[in-house]
Amino acid sequence: KDFVNNKLGMSERELQTITWPELVARLVRVQEQTRLCITRDLTAHDIVNRIMRKENYLIGMLNKHVLALYTPIPGLRHQVMLTKTMEWNLNWCIFDYMFDDKFTIKK
Repeated sequence: KDFVNNKLGMSERELQTITWPELVARLVRVQEQTRLCITRDLTAHDIVNRIMRKENYLIGMLNKHVLALYTPIPGLRHQVMLTKTMEWNLNWCIFDYMFDDKFTIKK
């Protein structure tokens, strides 16, 4: 809440309605003024990758068929069946175990 209000200069209500490109642009401006990452400047691409890290792993696992979530429906190609409950369970069982508090993969 403090970060959104003071660093991004917006209310929590504005955060719910702001466009994605505007949010990323604000984060890049904050990075230029206050170093969010000590080792290097973060670009818009770096910020998006950090926010979407878990989702990107899920997409990769589905694309590489690591997770077999296909339903055998006659007459249709393999359709991925991923309900919100299944997504929550995957996050809890796999991704919460894979990532530490800083969203990096545990060693």
